[in-house]
Amino acid sequence: MARANPETIVKRKEMNSMTTFPHSQVLLSPSVASLYWFDGAFEAPKKITWCELYALINAQLWRRMVMREQDGHLDTLVLAGLFRIVKNTSSQKVTMQRKSLQLDCDLMPTWSWVTTSYLPDFMMQSFQGSLVWRFRKILEFSVGEILKDLDKQGFTTLEIPVKAAKSRLYDGVDASSAKTALLDIGDVARQWVVDQFGKQFGFLEQGIKQGSRSLYKHLWHFIDKEKLSIYLQIYQCSLSQVSFKTIHKFSRIVVDVQRFKEQALWLPWLSVLPIKVRERLNQPNLFSYEFLLSNLPDEVSKGAVRKINRQPRRIQVLLIEANMWTPQELALVDALDGYPTLIKAKILSEIKERKEFGELRLSVGDCQRVQRVVFRWAQYFSSMIGQVKVRKQCEQWQRALNQFSDVLSWVIRSNGVVHKNQKWYALVQQHEKWVEQLNRDDKTRDTEIDALSWESAEWDRAAVKNGKVEIEEITQGANLRLEGSEMEHCVWSYLSDCLKQRYRVFSLRTPEERVTLGLYMDPVTLKCTYDQLRGLDNDIASRSMQQLAKRLIKQINAINGS
Repeated sequence: MARANPETIVKRKEMNSMTTFPHSQVLLSPSVASLYWFDGAFEAPKKITWCELYALINAQLWRRMVMREQDGHLDTLVLAGLFRIVKNTSSQKVTMQRKSLQLDCDLMPTWSWVTTSYLPDFMMQSFQGSLVWRFRKILEFSVGEILKDLDKQGFTTLEIPVKAAKSRLYDGVDASSAKTALLDIGDVARQWVVDQFGKQFGFLEQGIKQGSRSLYKHLWHFIDKEKLSIYLQIYQCSLSQVSFKTIHKFSRIVVDVQRFKEQALWLPWLSVLPIKVRERLNQPNLFSYEFLLSNLPDEVSKGAVRKINRQPRRIQVLLIEANMWTPQELALVDALDGYPTLIKAKILSEIKERKEFGELRLSVGDCQRVQRVVFRWAQYFSSMIGQVKVRKQCEQWQRALNQFSDVLSWVIRSNGVVHKNQKWYALVQQHEKWVEQLNRDDKTRDTEIDALSWESAEWDRAAVKNGKVEIEEITQGANLRLEGSEMEHCVWSYLSDCLKQRYRVFSLRTPEERVTLGLYMDPVTLKCTYDQLRGLDNDIASRSMQQLAKRLIKQINAINGS
């Protein structure tokens, strides 16, 4: 056979690639790629087949998600066979390692453990039955690193099996089906390999569940519990909100544990420091007013820090988290002096939440009104202190807290005025009058909406008439509201579309059945299309009702189209 022109070969190669696979991936079958390497004109790429790679990885027991092993003086927790958490029993240092692959000229493997900076992000407490996606992330990382190892050894392509057939319409070079293709060892190959392993996670579900339980049995042995305790005191969070990755990084930052234990009162303040400062927690003056105030907003004073630190831990943490450290905000704490800590926390939490949602900006005017509400409430219910138990008589306290929430809502939403000498009872009365006014406004608005109406559709009742079925089009707001209420579904929400002649609603009734028919309508052509046919509580309509609805739609469109 005569040799082909190299330029023609390149063109054929490009055509074959473009017609066989998406243009985002250039995949060459070995038969086409081999045209490049004849007569030694080019150096053939170093490749590894998928079967060879799969056999190598499969030998590493990657299907066993968790395995505890002793490796000399190292205590290890192997995850997915290719990654492990390592604890030196002598130094107590914890590091991460992943498996590295070296191949000789005969593709004989040499596996070894090498240190890596990758950290698994398992939560320290999980309510999930299975951690499939977290184990898969570890597998993705490990496989990606193995492909990088091969890349460093000169392997450039991964030969994979394909099922795609060549297009006979455009390509006349080789009409046979392509059996394999070449992937460049990189992100595309990594994703393809990970997908192949990921497909096996389905039948590994039961084993992964067992691995998830086993993980939390062993993971605690690789955590510095004292540093974990310090972290929880700083951020006041639960174990389900903390990941192994976060705790491991924190453990490397904190060196002198005893120093942090001695300064436990200051720990919550570290949570509001800038991120860059929190990454340098070993500074000698960390627990000093000078250092703290230099990294907090200007409105925070030394006196405010002292006052907050004198509060019970729960109140201290709440004030710090809410950034409630101005004199006006700290005055609220003084007003609640003597109240149980739980009640104080609920009052301050109410203010904190409204502040976070933007309802309360705590400007000078807002602060004054909120202060007066808190002062009046604290004064009015002060007789409950020591007389009403927080746990045993929680319902009485809850009624008092509900009153505070109601009055605070009135003050914020209506911009209500709280006079200096007003009593709590007067504020409650003003709140009740405000609620009555809201109800009157709602009733007036509902009356106006119920009075709204729109044009009915034109259709021949005789053509659709059925002796047992009563068909009524709803063309008034009041009737639409009633239909939604009686049928217990959301047809009322289509009021706006009905007014714009974009939606029509019909009520179809028989002695045995009642359904609501909803139709979309084109405002220009007035043609209707089926949307929904629902019975009570969105139940499915009978077949006879469905057939009747089709005849009705056909009749409406016939008249409007004429």
